Amino acid sequence: MPLSFAAAKVRVKTKYEAQGFSLKHEIALGKRNEGCLLLWEKEGKKVLVMLRRLDVDRTCVSYGEIKDDGK
Repeated sequence: MPLSFAAAKVRVKTKYEAQGFSLKHEIALGKRNEGCLLLWEKEGKKVLVMLRRLDVDRTCVSYGEIKDDGK
């Protein structure tokens, strides 16, 4: 994503909040604000998003749905 880490984080938060998700957990990665994990939830659906700073104006975004198989 061609955005700074801070701008990418705001964009991701805005996107998920607009879709009705609520942020359940936020975990910082690294000592110098290098990334974070965000756990979002909506009606039992959970999505884990990882943001990682690549450069001053580039951020990597990865995400996936957490499936609860009842175990």
